[in-house]
Amino acid sequence: MAPIERALDGVPGRKTMRSEVWPGGAEIIIQAESVSTVEQLLRHVEARVAGVSDLPSQMKPPRPIIIEPDPVVMELAVTGALDPLHLRDGALRLRQALLQDETISRVDIVGGNGIEWHVQIDPMALARHGLSATQVQQDLMAGLLPEAGSLVSHGGNQQIVQPEAAADSPAAVQELRLSQSDLHLGDVATVAARPKREQVLATWDGKAAILLRIAQGPGQDIMEIADQAHAIADHFSATDPVLTASVADDRSRDFRSRLATLTSSGFLGALLVLGVLVLFLPWRSAWWIAVGIP
Repeated sequence: MAPIERALDGVPGRKTMRSEVWPGGAEIIIQAESVSTVEQLLRHVEARVAGVSDLPSQMKPPRPIIIEPDPVVMELAVTGALDPLHLRDGALRLRQALLQDETISRVDIVGGNGIEWHVQIDPMALARHGLSATQVQQDLMAGLLPEAGSLVSHGGNQQIVQPEAAADSPAAVQELRLSQSDLHLGDVATVAARPKREQVLATWDGKAAILLRIAQGPGQDIMEIADQAHAIADHFSATDPVLTASVADDRSRDFRSRLATLTSSGFLGALLVLGVLVLFLPWRSAWWIAVGIP
């Protein structure tokens, strides 16, 4: 990443640049100064990236592309917990609080350690119901948890490790119904959530973090979304004894700045027009003409 970032430093047509890294990949996001300079910026980026020669040999060649502007308004970073499960639980609680506000319709969670469901099968329960661990595993892989891992021996029982599934809690996984009987998975097994053994995908201020990306929905007001998100994040940080929600990126600031510039320019323009009209017309006529211009 560092050689590419150095090559892109000061590229013409660039407004902002930020980098994101995750296990096995990375991306550099460059915002153009204006819509009219996007194609020109892409050509500059392609030329500079092609000139980088000190990249690792096993690395795939970087591919510059143009992406459509995303509707992300703000990013909140949840930090403060060393336990990945506690951190994820806090992020889920904050996401739920954000979505309960009628002005916010989309919040995506990014980063943090992933979660695995560890399914611990009880041999005695299997025997009582006339089932085998292999039958339960086949049932899981066939429909309940299609990406269930291989069956392994653990402490005399059988354990199935499953990557994160659609169910959002161990209780929800235990409620899954077995197709070969009228039983639920919880009748023959216990389910626990554990963090995946992988690197943390996101950090904020040097700490492990989970990012919540708040996006704008159709017809929604950017500034209203940002104001509500700020208030909810502040309340979350004030009421949680361990976790903190910080604003990692607030794109509504650019919108506010442009709106303030537009407002001030319009006000000054109206005064100048009124001044010119007064020089040549009676003040009453000049006033009504100036009022009618907007």
